[in-house]
Amino acid sequence: MTKQQKIKLIKDTCCKAMGVKWKDVNTAKRTDALVKTRHLIMFFLWRYTRLGLKEIGMEFAHPFKTSSVIYCRNTCYQLMNKSGKLFAIDLVIKAELQERGIYPTRLFFKIVDNSHE
Repeated sequence: MTKQQKIKLIKDTCCKAMGVKWKDVNTAKRTDALVKTRHLIMFFLWRYTRLGLKEIGMEFAHPFKTSSVIYCRNTCYQLMNKSGKLFAIDLVIKAELQERGIYPTRLFFKIVDNSHE
């Protein structure tokens, strides 16, 4: 599977799991479902590919800066650990990607918690 095929599969899988279309996600609209889908796509692109943060941001029609990709990735990770619905969607996406032979390239995720300061 080529890198571009893997990227497209991750985008399509995340959109399907969230019940939205890529053409809607790839706009500047900021509805809750579209924002969460973008977060998921960035998280899974980071976790399941070797793309750099800048490359992930460039996958969208309105490119995201590196700092925005980091924010989206961290927010998504935190939401998946707190929200039951997003956790369930995460499991569905992981299962579908694994079924198609795509496995994480980054196994660990370290988030810095500065809430105690």
